[in-house]
Amino acid sequence: MNVDVQARNNDLIGRITRLAETAGPIWIMIGLLAVFALVTMALFGRRRELMFLLIVATTFSGAMWSAVDSGSTLLRWTILILLAFNCLRLNVYFGTPMLLFLLYGIIGISMIPLSDVIVWSIQTGGLLLLTMAAAIALSDVMVTPADLRRILYLYLIAASGWFVLGMLTLRQLVAAGNDVGRQSGVITSAPLFVITGGLLLVIAVWGTLCSKRWWGKAICGALAMSLVALLLASGQRTGTFAGMLGCLPMLIRKRASNLIFVVAAAAMVVALAFGLATANKKQVDFLKKRYFSSSTTGRTEIWANAIHECMKNPMVGHGHGSDREFAIKYARPTHNSLLAVWYATGIFGLIVYLAAFGVAAWQAFAVMRKSRDPDMRDLGRVLLGLLIAVFAAGMFETANSPSNFSTITLTIVFVMVGRLWIMHREQAQTVPAVRYVWVPLTPGASGGGLRPMPGGA
Repeated sequence: MNVDVQARNNDLIGRITRLAETAGPIWIMIGLLAVFALVTMALFGRRRELMFLLIVATTFSGAMWSAVDSGSTLLRWTILILLAFNCLRLNVYFGTPMLLFLLYGIIGISMIPLSDVIVWSIQTGGLLLLTMAAAIALSDVMVTPADLRRILYLYLIAASGWFVLGMLTLRQLVAAGNDVGRQSGVITSAPLFVITGGLLLVIAVWGTLCSKRWWGKAICGALAMSLVALLLASGQRTGTFAGMLGCLPMLIRKRASNLIFVVAAAAMVVALAFGLATANKKQVDFLKKRYFSSSTTGRTEIWANAIHECMKNPMVGHGHGSDREFAIKYARPTHNSLLAVWYATGIFGLIVYLAAFGVAAWQAFAVMRKSRDPDMRDLGRVLLGLLIAVFAAGMFETANSPSNFSTITLTIVFVMVGRLWIMHREQAQTVPAVRYVWVPLTPGASGGGLRPMPGGA
């Protein structure tokens, strides 16, 4: 088989070389100073600040000019390395979902010698381990529910930057959805960029419905409505629908704010449709074709090819990153994260990968339903929503590269769910149980009936 050599060698060293060629000496000096500042932050244990920079840098995945994309990629790798070293002074347990995900990572690394693109697989496996270690290192800043909320606030700030970035590149983002000029302009990967926006939408809706102050609700509501409009205008179905599916756990709360938000979202959609119909009827026709079409745009055929390749040796995979060879052979990626996982790690790796999702979803749902703390229930909702959004996006896009927004967010969510579950269990053990007993009506008493007896007495 003739293999595209340039595609094979699109590795870490290649990215660094291209960035050095495009950046002048001044930018290289600024970059070195930035690395020095990051190392200093890591030495002083500023994990939350490093994570914020990581989240912001990751929102550039697939967007803007190639130099910006490469620069943000190198920034992500640097922060991942620095955060990973903080695992050496970990003080708390990171939970079962992340433990299973770590096992999945180890399974894929053990199969790297079987890869046809072994250099790429070594780099991908190493980055995946760094991503997992960086997420695990954040466990120490996830001790209370307030700590988890602070992490989501960091995502909200990043969401504001993503929206500005999306508005600046809206023309190219829309063009990338058409067959003519697809993937052109300043957007390097429109599907990944919109998946990022879909995940951020879930957190923006959480902020809208769960903020305790009116101005917080107003700011998050405006941000959520803006994200909805931009996602719909992009015409990218995977990220848009995945984000909306992820919002469902928040919308099942029986509160008036939910109805207000749904009505406002519907009004936004109507206003957007009216504005487009007035300004650009051609764009309206394009969006109607995109959102109301059942076409898989060739994915059915590529899924069949991926299943065929996986069934050649279903038990044993080819190592992390080996699905790159599949993409070179068929000129398209698998467009399905589960098939990519199966191809890379075999059936056992796929089972562990699904188990990590299943345990995390069950724990988030259990906290959402059973916790006595309303803030913890809301955290369970948003984390369950993020899991749903990542899983849904993975059904139509191969969004499991170890340094993109989807995977980095997934590893952080696994740790957050694990820590939230531990907090929930500790709360259940420390808060006295309440048993209701029947108190009969007696003369001179205020009345009989069921009465709570603290402590289960």
